[in-house]
Amino acid sequence: KKQNTLDLQGMEVLSMKRFGLLVVACVAGLLGCSMTGTPFNPEPDIRKVLDDQVTCWNNGDLEGFMRGYWNSEELEFKSGDKTTKGWQATFDRYKKKYQADGAEMGTLKFTNLKIQYTHLISYVEGDWHLTMKDGKTPHGSFKLSLDSKSEGWKIVRDETTSAE
Repeated sequence: KKQNTLDLQGMEVLSMKRFGLLVVACVAGLLGCSMTGTPFNPEPDIRKVLDDQVTCWNNGDLEGFMRGYWNSEELEFKSGDKTTKGWQATFDRYKKKYQADGAEMGTLKFTNLKIQYTHLISYVEGDWHLTMKDGKTPHGSFKLSLDSKSEGWKIVRDETTSAE
């Protein structure tokens, strides 16, 4: 005699106890919790991407800075009225603006970060500030979309504005 299932017209149906456990597991998954009760929180990983970018930028390591971006032709970088498509084109844009002869990278700082997330995509808004050797302080704001890739969280879309 089966106690966990009931046969209705040849179909096996879960007992109420098993059904209840299945519902609890599904709800926990939907709420972003593992079966251990640990809530899903990618914020530390996302902050690390941004912190690593700042560190690399301030060390003059533009390639390291670009590791925060998705290395794909699908990457979008928008600044002003121009949209750059692709990782390489975005890297080339940064090199031209900040590492060409006579250009300077300055010291980067991010402030006022607001992070929102789901299991698949996250959004970050914040302000950027550069301090240049000549005392100039270019600054502006940004909106990022980050996607959880196999290699970690990556920026897939960057909309940056300048107050200049």
